[in-house]
Amino acid sequence: MANPFLRVARWFREHRLFQVYAIYFAASWLVLQVAAIFISNFGLPQWFFPAAVLLLLIGLVLLTATAMAQRAAAAQATPPTVESIAASLKAGRLPALTWQRAILGGVVAFALWGAAAAAFILLRGVGGEGGEGGEKVEEAGAASPAVAVLPFRSVGSGLELWREGMVDLLSTNLDGAGDLRAIDPRAVLSRWRDRIGAGKDPRDSRDALEVARDLKARYAVLGSIVALGDRVRVVADLYEVGGARRVEAQVDGPQDSVFALVDEITVDVLAGAFQAGPQRDVRLEAFTTSSLPALKAYLRGEQLFRGGRWNDAIAEYAQAVSLDSTFAMAHWRMSGAYGWVPDFDAAARAADLAVRHADRLPERQRLKLLADRALTAGRFSAVDMFRRLTERYPDDVDAWYNLGEAIWHFGFLENLPQSASLDAFARAVALDSTYLQALVHSFNFFLARGDSVQAHRYLELSLAIDPASPHSVGFRIAYSLVFGDPRESDWIAAALDTASADALQEASLALNGVAADESRLAVARAAAAPRHPKARRAVAHALHLRWWLIWHGQARAAQEELQAAEALGPGPPLASLYVFDYLTGYGDSALAARAAVKLQRQPEPVARWLLGALAIRWARYSEVDRQLVALQGIGDSARTAGDTVAAERALGLRQALEGFLVGSRGDVSRAAESLAQAGPRMGGFGPYLMLAFVTLYHRLALAEMLENLGKETEALEIYRVFSENVWQWHFGVPAALAAARIEERRGEREQAITHYAHVVKMWERADPQFQPQVEEARRALQRLAGERASDD
Repeated sequence: MANPFLRVARWFREHRLFQVYAIYFAASWLVLQVAAIFISNFGLPQWFFPAAVLLLLIGLVLLTATAMAQRAAAAQATPPTVESIAASLKAGRLPALTWQRAILGGVVAFALWGAAAAAFILLRGVGGEGGEGGEKVEEAGAASPAVAVLPFRSVGSGLELWREGMVDLLSTNLDGAGDLRAIDPRAVLSRWRDRIGAGKDPRDSRDALEVARDLKARYAVLGSIVALGDRVRVVADLYEVGGARRVEAQVDGPQDSVFALVDEITVDVLAGAFQAGPQRDVRLEAFTTSSLPALKAYLRGEQLFRGGRWNDAIAEYAQAVSLDSTFAMAHWRMSGAYGWVPDFDAAARAADLAVRHADRLPERQRLKLLADRALTAGRFSAVDMFRRLTERYPDDVDAWYNLGEAIWHFGFLENLPQSASLDAFARAVALDSTYLQALVHSFNFFLARGDSVQAHRYLELSLAIDPASPHSVGFRIAYSLVFGDPRESDWIAAALDTASADALQEASLALNGVAADESRLAVARAAAAPRHPKARRAVAHALHLRWWLIWHGQARAAQEELQAAEALGPGPPLASLYVFDYLTGYGDSALAARAAVKLQRQPEPVARWLLGALAIRWARYSEVDRQLVALQGIGDSARTAGDTVAAERALGLRQALEGFLVGSRGDVSRAAESLAQAGPRMGGFGPYLMLAFVTLYHRLALAEMLENLGKETEALEIYRVFSENVWQWHFGVPAALAAARIEERRGEREQAITHYAHVVKMWERADPQFQPQVEEARRALQRLAGERASDD
């Protein structure tokens, strides 16, 4: 019996497959090399290479089949024509396999493959800025080619800080140089944790490059920092995300020469990647600090900040600026951390110091700082500034988050509902699922809307970051109270008795806007329990308990909570709250008069406004004039000192107060004009919580004036934003009632029913002074229900 291997070899010789396969594999190798070059140089999508491999495998099968069918090979084959192939297909027969037809099929297949590549290049632009799958990085706006600096591998004692530190430093140096845009380090580190694991190294460069591809970067920097005695070696390789390495850079130096090493690596990367040199200075010291200890403290602060450890981060940033008072980036980041403690006054001071030294910052950081300053000042302009930043830097986590913050806190100044912030928060979370700040308001919103699925999603994200954090514990308490999971009942009871004041505060804030249940009341009472420090108990009485009672129209009980807070000693600005409650119809005149005496000693512009508004209510016009003069003086002094933010705030409050004064004398048109102009100048949040209350109050008053002037459409827009806002407090129910009246007049029955029902639900147990409005809403509901029934 013949050896089967000899039979196969004889068959291969008879059909000349040894020669054919040799030629075919050589041609295939050449095709794949061309494909790799095209992918690398023209940014073709990653499916382009597998498509070539698939076509070559199909060709191999057809090649073998043709050999089997054509013993006589090309000598017996009829030269193929398009007409003969078409005729065979039309008759339902496959064309006979011949070498000519096999070659023609291969030519057609690869012609189509090449045409697809050419079309992709032409449609996208040669050398375009495509990421994975050729998708434009500029999906959120015009953006430069993106580079992702990935975590460095650190080898040696004391170098662990530089693992993430090199991501921060090289990203800072590369951003804006050589027409590059550095991917936000926060987004890089988040995606690295998801794909590779926190603190872990990848198996090979391909795994690492997947991170860059996920982020739609065009380039990626992989590197290592290795201790060599008292020296270090820094290695950085620049890759195309398709896998081709473009630059191999290596520098050695003393461990205390990190600035020079980073600069040298940056220049080497840029010089190897681009024919043109950097478009700006790439000296790290120019953007950060000349003090290595200050830089290390700053980098430690960045790691703590990304982990949500605000106070620890503040301590590191403070150490950095104590070593270098001109370290603008440290001042700026400290301002952000203070915003989450929260300590708005300290945040504003740190932001001012950062602005003072902003000329040391790279362009991207400088633009973010200026937008941040507008945000902390409560300026609606921050919305537009952060929108432009997200268009230019679509992977910047902070820019997306702060865009959401700006819309959430003072979008109402331009009738933007808080729901308009959700997309920005979602983009921040998509880039970094550990960005705790971006979870807070989204969780609050969906909790208030009764959306258990979305609320649970954000709860799970918070628990994944740190299940024991005040945010996570607070979220869990709030979620369980609202959605009534019976399995959690024992845990909730224990948590209310044992949770920290911070956790209970987070739960109470998360419950803002949750309608007509007593869950927030239970949390606020737990926060006011004697086991907590007096200052925290005062906050629980003055804010959380009082807010719930005011929202439900229980003004007398709310005033008692203020008095309980006062009895505990120093706490929130109680004098301002007494006056504000009276102005909005929830307070007591005698308590307001007593508080006004204390307010006289407070220099803040908001105190001047409160005293002036109180004087208008009581027709004490000489006192109004005195407060107008005081506000003008505060504004002029701030402008002379160069503090334009404080100047605009004071002068905006003055203009608003003047508007109320004019309105009290009957000139509603001029009053509305003053209030409309004053709003953007006052700001929507700012360094004081009371400024937010005053701005909301002035906005609702503007709506009432517009309605009186017959401008119902404009007024209704404002009322609807207020009734949808989770900060219901003093304004939600009055705004809902005003909206319902207009909607009923305009024939918008279903919307009117929704708003009237809200009034009845929230004020069902309100004080007697609010019961006429409740009765009005009940009668309206009966009337509208009857109209609906008659239509049916």
